[in-house]
Parts: sequence; C-alpha cells; structure tokens
Amino acid sequence: MPITADEKGFTPTEVYAPKGAPLTLLFTRTSDNTCADEVVFPELKIRRPLPLHETVAVALPTEVAHTYKFQCGMAMWQGNIVVK
Repeated sequence: MPITADEKGFTPTEVYAPKGAPLTLLFTRTSDNTCADEVVFPELKIRRPLPLHETVAVALPTEVAHTYKFQCGMAMWQGNIVVK
C-alpha cells in the first residue's frame, strides 16, 4: 500500500487491512517542505527515516484486529492502520 508524505502530511491517512494478511506500507516523501521526514509507529516502536524521493517499506503485524497509529517525528501529521 503506497503512502505519500508531503507538505500536506500523509496520504492516505487511513489504511484498512484484513486480519492475518501480509501488510507492507510503502512510504515515499515527495517534498522537503514537510516535517514528515520520518515515519513513527509509537506502539510498535518502529521509526524509519524517509529520504526524499525514495520508497521505504514498512512491514506491519496483522495477526490481531487493532488500530495502529503512525505519525511524523514531531507528531504533527498522523494516520491510522486499521486491521480488521
């Protein structure tokens, strides 16, 4: 699932995934005019830098139905991964 990080934050801000199915998010930062130069999943203790115009893959667990929050390093831009 591709997610863009730019001056408007993350797009899309909500992603739905089926429980038990593999899930890899593909983050691409397309602008320097954003604080979203990294993505953080606080609950999962995942933090990945987002180099400009490079795609960064983040694999997430889907064994349990749950909503995981993701955000930029400053928590200004946020989104959710909903596992159902």
